[in-house]
Amino acid sequence: MVFNRFFGSSPWTYIAGIIGIVVYFLPTLIAVRRHRSCLLVFLINLFFGVSVIGWIIALILAIR
Repeated sequence: MVFNRFFGSSPWTYIAGIIGIVVYFLPTLIAVRRHRSCLLVFLINLFFGVSVIGWIIALILAIR
């Protein structure tokens, strides 16, 4: 498969991917526990989290 040739099929690849997803959605995970409007934080994180500024804004909203 082409995917395995480029990314490998090592378990460490999958573990790194899962850790990356958790770190990417960290503001959302924090907001679920602390914020009344966790949907807003999730949408900001989903659409603007790719840029570092959007991720930081989502994190600030989640912590406030």
